[in-house]
Amino acid sequence: PNVAANYFFISIMIIWAIRLPRHRSLRLLTTAMLLIAMVMTGSNGGLVSVLTGTGIAVVVATARRFSLIQAVATACGFLLLIFTASLVIHPQAIVEWAHSSDYAILRDSIGRGTKSASDRETIISQSIPLLYRGGLLGQGPVSTKPRLQADQAPFVKEAHDDYLAALSERGVIGTVGLLLLVCSLLVRTWAVVTLPLTPEVAAVMRWPPALAGMVIGVLVEGLSYEVMHFRHVWALFGMIAALSIWGER
Repeated sequence: PNVAANYFFISIMIIWAIRLPRHRSLRLLTTAMLLIAMVMTGSNGGLVSVLTGTGIAVVVATARRFSLIQAVATACGFLLLIFTASLVIHPQAIVEWAHSSDYAILRDSIGRGTKSASDRETIISQSIPLLYRGGLLGQGPVSTKPRLQADQAPFVKEAHDDYLAALSERGVIGTVGLLLLVCSLLVRTWAVVTLPLTPEVAAVMRWPPALAGMVIGVLVEGLSYEVMHFRHVWALFGMIAALSIWGER
């Protein structure tokens, strides 16, 4: 479910980045179909990435079209909206309502929010002792689950977090490598979004702010599951690298 939801999210952002289909009504219809497909997966992380990516894209687009001050004002407006919603809407009540719903799609997505959060806390608490035993090089990729089995941990799962997994499985050196990758992605994405593009690339990449939303959304998803294991994510990284190397004017 998480792999599918992430794939749908990236597809949505690419649709708006290249503005295909050309007619806005068709783009909206295609986006709606992909959003429905994402909801059907039951992945809460996918929905969070859509909200995050859309917000980032709007803020970056505001900075490109107007000014940095107006972009900061837009970001503050989003934060104020989220804060106000948190005062009016009670997430726990929504989760309980979805959990007792007659519709499986609600029970298997929003309805399992409390359990998912509890499971994440358990995974983190179990993984912390593994950090100290990993050493500079860690114990190797995908080693969290076998090590928890060896420790007879009560809840045996993979790390479900790219950054925690890097610390636990690849050690300090692997974590530094991941941070270098993330920083490189952000720098190259910012260059593609802010600098003039060649006419050939600009004819295809018609709304670059969607790229920024897509990259930030994927990195945020890395907090809830290991997106670095998804092949299409690395295809996205390759696309960003290619645009930054050959796309700038």
